[in-house]
Amino acid sequence: MASLPAADPTNGGNFDIGTGDAEALGLMSPATPAVARLGFASNINWSFDPSVTPAANTTDNVGTIEHEISETMGRYAWGGTTVDYANAFTALDLFRYAAAGVRVLAPYHGNATAFFSLDGGASNLGTWNNRLNNGDLADWYPQGPAPG
Repeated sequence: MASLPAADPTNGGNFDIGTGDAEALGLMSPATPAVARLGFASNINWSFDPSVTPAANTTDNVGTIEHEISETMGRYAWGGTTVDYANAFTALDLFRYAAAGVRVLAPYHGNATAFFSLDGGASNLGTWNNRLNNGDLADWYPQGPAPG
């Protein structure tokens, strides 16, 4: 990625790679049993058709599965992890910006807006959820990536 700096942007911090990512990258052997399991509540009115927008009062099952798998692979549900944000960062943090050229390494930084960018913050490809009371930090906020 052209926007990645030559020098360490974390100033000596540690990168925290999720077990799923580490296994996929061959940095560790796959765990037995699996490191994660996904389950879905039976009291939710699920929509299973990925080609149709879910009706009111239904939840998109495919989108939910994709979301949970992405967290299993290393895009953490920030609110419930043990990541020490002062000393550990994830790969996603390298693409979190507050403005062009202004990288924001920690997912929670008050009420400021941070967004995903591959070009050093020049383009906002999607706004992150940056507020602890809105669910998982680092999820798309409010509903998904910003339109192109």
